[in-house]
Amino acid sequence: MKPIIKKILIFILIVMLSSVLGLYFHIKNTSDYSITEGTFSDIKGEVKVYRDEKGIPTIIAEYERDLWFAQGYENARDRLWQLEFLRAVAAGELSELIGESLIDSDIYLRTLSMRSIADEKYNYLNAELKDILNQFAAGINTFITDHLHNPPLEFTILGTTPKLWKAQDILSIQGVMARTLSIGALNRELLRVDLAKAVGAEKALELFPIEYQKAADYYLTQNFDTETYSTDVSLLELDKILTMPTYGFDVGSNNWVVSGDKTATGNPILNNDPHLELQTPSIWWQVSLYARDTGFHVEGFALPAVPGVMIGHNEKVSWGVTNTGTDAVDLFYFNTNDNDQYYYNNTWINFENEEIKIKVKDGATVSHTIKRTVYGPVLDPELFGVPEDKAYVMRWTLLEDIPEDQVTRSIIDINRAKNITDIHNALRYWGVPGQNFVFADVDGNIAYQYTGFIPKRMNNTYGVIPQNGSNNGFEHWNGYIDYDDHLYVVNPDKGFFATANQKIDTRENFYITDAYANVYRGERINEVLEADDSITIDDMKTLQDDTKTLYADVILDSFILDTLKAYKFTGDNADTLTTAVKILSEWNRRMDREEIGASLFATFSIYLAEFTYKDNLDKVDTELFPRYAGLAPKALRLSLQDKNNFWFDDVSTTEIESGAEIAIKAFEATIDFLSEEIGVNIQSWQYGEIHEVVFSHVMGESLGFFNEGNKPSDGSAFTVKAAGGTPRWSPEGPVFKQGHGSSLRMIAEVEPSWDNVYGILAPGSSGHLLNKNRADGVEDWIENIYHHWAFEIDFDVTPNFTYKPE
Repeated sequence: MKPIIKKILIFILIVMLSSVLGLYFHIKNTSDYSITEGTFSDIKGEVKVYRDEKGIPTIIAEYERDLWFAQGYENARDRLWQLEFLRAVAAGELSELIGESLIDSDIYLRTLSMRSIADEKYNYLNAELKDILNQFAAGINTFITDHLHNPPLEFTILGTTPKLWKAQDILSIQGVMARTLSIGALNRELLRVDLAKAVGAEKALELFPIEYQKAADYYLTQNFDTETYSTDVSLLELDKILTMPTYGFDVGSNNWVVSGDKTATGNPILNNDPHLELQTPSIWWQVSLYARDTGFHVEGFALPAVPGVMIGHNEKVSWGVTNTGTDAVDLFYFNTNDNDQYYYNNTWINFENEEIKIKVKDGATVSHTIKRTVYGPVLDPELFGVPEDKAYVMRWTLLEDIPEDQVTRSIIDINRAKNITDIHNALRYWGVPGQNFVFADVDGNIAYQYTGFIPKRMNNTYGVIPQNGSNNGFEHWNGYIDYDDHLYVVNPDKGFFATANQKIDTRENFYITDAYANVYRGERINEVLEADDSITIDDMKTLQDDTKTLYADVILDSFILDTLKAYKFTGDNADTLTTAVKILSEWNRRMDREEIGASLFATFSIYLAEFTYKDNLDKVDTELFPRYAGLAPKALRLSLQDKNNFWFDDVSTTEIESGAEIAIKAFEATIDFLSEEIGVNIQSWQYGEIHEVVFSHVMGESLGFFNEGNKPSDGSAFTVKAAGGTPRWSPEGPVFKQGHGSSLRMIAEVEPSWDNVYGILAPGSSGHLLNKNRADGVEDWIENIYHHWAFEIDFDVTPNFTYKPE
């Protein structure tokens, strides 16, 4: 090799090595974990921060006011990129942060008004709550200004810098949390219309039941053949916006609380595992907070950029949440007059026009006009495919003028609660999104509370389909169901209370929602808790890890398994098919990684739903089944009661098929799929070969190294150990990549010492690439290995960081 070439190569290697090392140390030092103290003007006493082996901070302050500053600072230290991204989502500033591809998303987000409504909600709060928010924001801002020279890697890649926060930015995160948990009601309204147009309202209810009888009766009386519904807003266009890339809060969760009468120690045990989008970093940030002056002492899981603890315990009480599914948003259409006015209450009213400016990264500022009505914002005609002669308006409880909507107040009051009555009173101010709270106190009481503002729909106009806002001359909403009428249960006779997004309030006193989650998780939890009167912490760990699927009982114990066992398969795959039937019949009905039966059942259930319903919908609209597929398990529960059910006939053939024939066809497709995906050797078809979990980063689609996981995982959408959205249908075949599930796990024995509290946070506490605590929870999450929480404070340990006042 010539000396000059050798020198050039050495030079290139040195440059490359320097770049790699520079990047490495940039990432390692971004959050300055090596710095042990700092001086700050926003505090008046000393604050110490201790981090355990998982990187979880315990923050101890002389004064509670300083505690909020330090929580904001430490949250930014661990998660600055996540905070900035959430702030940009709420404000509709993704284009400025990332680029012009997200202009449509920003228009949609500005239409939702999550940031502007936060200004109004800030005014509802008392002076102390405003001060808490401002101190928290000051902590975030101080970290930002101290680290502008060394921001997290995401900012460096994008060439942007984080913005400073206001208290109202913190409040806007409520809107981000509520968006996915609430906006799904719009999808359901539009889908119900299109299903009724395709197969008639009666058959549509078989496909997608309405779980409130009066609302179902109303649906059956509507005429879906009118011009009103033939020119409806395009769900496909709506979905393109609703599925924008954000840190989502997908619907799901388990929580339960068990009375001491049913536990081995005589103390209540509380459990929670919210099922959300599995993200890197996690949507949760674990923290312990203590203030010497007030005795405020709480530990648990906080939401990013939100003061206090959302799920956890203090010295007296513990609490956990799941989503209620409250129908908090309705879609209305109004007649318009040259797009300048809309017809409401027997008169023409001018639209309120808001001119917005959207800054675009490396591009020009985009101007846009958002129209608003007395009911709320108008969906943009171009984005949503709205006909020109109508204005489609979204009415959402988040955007209503409700002074009691003070989620911040609820969180802080819960954190300070002394008993279950205090929590019940605190939840009076929990507005959006609706949540199922279970809670317990050290006096041995357990309780459940249904929270969230439920609109009173007038004249039986239930929010199950879009409604004519220009008709009738009456207010469609007339206030909200009184909080004291919400379901509140104290010390139930059965000794426990469990929720899994299923229907909880069976009184039918008022309309809450049209659809709840499938019942299988809830049924399994209740089955286990009812059977045991000496429950332990280990029993609860096992239940949170439970993979038994009652959905398999419903499908296989119908005529399906007997049909498969009796059928004589022929052809090249006959031996494999026969072996597969034997494995399925002997399967333990657990969705475990090593189970071949789990692979067979999961794949078969997808094809069974497709071959049962898709042909009927394709006959009218080939885009309809892709929108409906995820709801098919509810319909299957009913259809499988009769193998000659209407839906089993394949309308694309001249014969009349039964459920038995559809089952054979689905099973043969199952074998073909698994042979293609894994190989022809059936003994290699373990569930873990197709079912993997990924904790996705918002930039991970293009830069895969930001993601974590990609490892075999257990569970399904129907097991207590939830794998939300898997398996699921796609045109190319079943999809098994798990992107939703237990975003955290917590188990707490409720007694004064709080010695038996355990949790799992995945992927980890830190959001920084290469940080040792960024993904150290992934294996714990997969294997169900819990981290013990130490509530008693050891003041002899050297702090990792000390805040000193100037």
